[in-house]
This record gives sequence, structure tokens and C-alpha cells, in this order.
Amino acid sequence: MLTVPRLVVNLARTGNRGARCMNIDFLDRTVIVTGAVVYHMRIEQLEAEPSLVSKLNTFAQILLVLVVMFSRLFENIPVFWMDALTYSVLITIVWSGFDYVWTWGRRAWTRGEH
Repeated sequence: MLTVPRLVVNLARTGNRGARCMNIDFLDRTVIVTGAVVYHMRIEQLEAEPSLVSKLNTFAQILLVLVVMFSRLFENIPVFWMDALTYSVLITIVWSGFDYVWTWGRRAWTRGEH
């Protein structure tokens, strides 16, 4: 099964707009996974809880991938919409990363040793 990040990587390799999203998404996922490992090792067993912002981000990424794929078939998709969707994905990636750091950092602070 082809996942959303793998699709974004494939689109980025072909020179599409996914390159910016791919780089920021990779950094965001690195921060989230590192935080999850540290939380699990130092605080308590981690029970993954995707946030609403994370779900919005996944939806935006899937929508961007679909629009990019359809733009290959139908070249009449306005550049404005492609740009707006790309920036929406970038914003939700950053927002999701900050949300995870804030939520899980606060949780670690209240449950862990200060």
C-alpha cells in the first residue's frame, strides 16, 4: 500500500510541489517520533492519540496528492489553487508539529519528574 508520505516523496522526486512539503513533513515527523521515544522511555508507556490537527493535516496531504495527480491529467487546474493547497499543507504540518510538542510536553511535565 502506498502511504501519503511515500506519495509525497514520489511527487517531490518528479519535481512537483511536494518537495517543500516533503522536507518540512520529514522534519515534523522526526520531532514527533523523537518526542514519542523520549516520552516512552522517561515518562510512561505511550498510547498514540492522533490530534484533530494531525487528522486535518493528513486530509490536506491526501487532497494535495490527489490534486497533483489530477493536474497531470487535466492541466486546467489554476496555479492559485495548487499554491493555496500547498501552503495549507505546510501550515497544517507546522501546526500539527507544534500541537504535538505542546500537548505531549505538557503531559510529560505533569506526569514526569520536574
